[in-house]
Amino acid sequence: GKATAAMASAGASAASPYDVASLFSKTIFDYARPLLRVGAERPILLEDLDRVPQDDTTDKLVGRVLKEWRQQVAQAPHVRPSLLSALGRAFAGHLTVAGVLSALEDATILAQVYLLQPYLKFLADGGAVSTGYSYAAAITVVSALQAIIHHQNFYVTMMTGWRLRISMTGVLHDKLL
Repeated sequence: GKATAAMASAGASAASPYDVASLFSKTIFDYARPLLRVGAERPILLEDLDRVPQDDTTDKLVGRVLKEWRQQVAQAPHVRPSLLSALGRAFAGHLTVAGVLSALEDATILAQVYLLQPYLKFLADGGAVSTGYSYAAAITVVSALQAIIHHQNFYVTMMTGWRLRISMTGVLHDKLL
């Protein structure tokens, strides 16, 4: 229909901003700035949306899961096929990154707690001003790091979730047709 044609032509000649963004731009989500500026001025329209990142296309996502599923079915006499296992293998990298980011975020939260104790002791007992500034700087750096990791963890977790949903919808569609 009309919406499908508009989606096909929207940004058809340009790559996704996410695909061409630098690591720094992805870390601070700067690649989304142009769309956010449009959204600040007026409601976002379908024509304003950029292309989907290459790794998020339905064909790629469904293909990854179907490949893993077919490998499991091929081993069927020896191993019982498991859809959960196929999903895990298809998205193992994303799940691993989410787990590592979660562990790093927890570590930064604990680091803040451990840094706060000697800082409070310094405030109560006094001491060299440079020691106080050192504790304050360390807490600030760890807090900033925790904020960056938190937002990346949230994004990676959400991204993995939508990839799982899209791939499962496509697999079910493929199976039902």
